[in-house]
Formats: sequence, C-alpha cells, structure tokens
Amino acid sequence: LHVSGKIKGDQKKFVFISGHAPCEDAAPAAKEAFWTALGQLMSRATDSSPSAAPCLLIDANARVGPDPDGGQSIGDCEPDVISDNGSYLLSLLNKFDLAAINTHWKAGYTWRSSHGKTARIDYICIRRRFLHRVLSCGVPESIDLTMTTREDHRTVAALVNFGRDADPSSRACRPSPPVLNKVMLQDNDK
Repeated sequence: LHVSGKIKGDQKKFVFISGHAPCEDAAPAAKEAFWTALGQLMSRATDSSPSAAPCLLIDANARVGPDPDGGQSIGDCEPDVISDNGSYLLSLLNKFDLAAINTHWKAGYTWRSSHGKTARIDYICIRRRFLHRVLSCGVPESIDLTMTTREDHRTVAALVNFGRDADPSSRACRPSPPVLNKVMLQDNDK
C-alpha cells in the first residue's frame, strides 16, 4: 500500500507506505525478494515526491535491538536479539534515513504467538530528524482489532507534531501511550 497526502495548514506532504514481511521462518529468497521490492517502492515513492516525508507502517516480522553502528534508526527501548528480518529492516531504515518510533519509546509488544510468547515486530517509521516531534507512542490496550478468538497483532499508535511549533526536547523511552477513542474506529454505517 502506498498512499500520499498533505496535512492541511502547514501543507506538509507525506508518503505512507505499508507492508507485511514474510515470517522469520520463510525461505531466505522470499525475505530477500520482499525487502528488495520494498526498498524499490520506497525509492520510487521518495523520488517521485522528494519534498514529502515518508512514513513506513510495517508488520516487519522483525526483532531488533540497538543499532550496532550506534545510529538512531533503532532506539534503546525494549531491545531484542536482532533477527534476519531485523537486519533487513535496519538496512532499509538507514538507507532512507528513517527511525522506528516504537523502539525509542517503551511502547510494548505488538504480537503474541498462539503459545503466549510476545515480541515487538510491527513498527511505525518516520524520518530520524522528526523523532523529537514524537509526543507519544504505544500499543494502547483500548484498541482491539482482533478478528479471531485469540489476540495476534496489536495496534501501534504514535502522536507526532509535524507543526512548526514542535518541542525539540528529547522524549526517548518515555512510557506514555497515546489516548485513542476506539469508537472513532468503528463503522457506524451498519
């Protein structure tokens, strides 16, 4: 999914890209093909709209820890042992100067296995230069989009101030999930 848009007022342009990576146990060729295609899509999207800010919303099936090179693409919050998909994700983030917001906040896990194991494998990614504009990021308990009898993925939500008056102070690793109204997400046309 690739969606472009503008935020009214500031006329800030955005390119939203959403993806779903193969699971960790997928064939290496399938993972390579996915991450290569996603990189190509990101290149086309950013080349066609160079002034737009890319926002990647991804079920990366990736576990990540701090960036081994000391960069800001991956934060220090709730680190995990980096997986194959995690390496691909980190490479993509570095290539496009992006940061995974929910690794800079104590946002919580985003996935639960059928055996109850939890992990952070879904991410919201924005330009690194906008990290100071993130007001909150979390996995709100109030949003349940489960379509089956068991919880699988959980919603990651972030509140980002892209306006001119954003506070440049550091907000890394602060545990304050956003407040969201689940009623607003329901289909009222039924």
